[in-house]
Amino acid sequence: MKIDSQQAKKRKVEECITMPEGETEETCKEHIEALKKEMARKTNRNMAVVKELMALTFACRRTAFLKGTMSVGECLESYPALKLPSPVKEEFGRIMGKPNPVKCMANTFKEVWVQKILKYGLTQTVGNSIKASIDEAGQDNPNKKSGNIMIYDINL
Repeated sequence: MKIDSQQAKKRKVEECITMPEGETEETCKEHIEALKKEMARKTNRNMAVVKELMALTFACRRTAFLKGTMSVGECLESYPALKLPSPVKEEFGRIMGKPNPVKCMANTFKEVWVQKILKYGLTQTVGNSIKASIDEAGQDNPNKKSGNIMIYDINL
């Protein structure tokens, strides 16, 4: 029996996103209304409440996005907290399954890509002139190293 790819895709989406215990589509709608009400406040927003409501509505939001039933505009209208940087970072954390994805991405960049970028730069003419400038600066005052020189010193 051949399974339609659209049917298989829907099944995968439904299988990977589970609602928190005690939550239903109805409670999700209630949480969305409470979120809108809290975000409509111009001052003294309770960001702890916003954070909790965003966490509780994640499964509904993610399912709608993966099924393709919600546009970005509709998502921002229903979840106005996503217009703020902090809730967006938290959303990335929920999607990636990591509590602080921005820090994780920054660490990965430092650990993996900085070395590769610097090594590539040394193969370029401009990279060699920068290396010469860094070496010269280090010779002028060998006891004082700037952050750039310290980056250069790592595994090159």
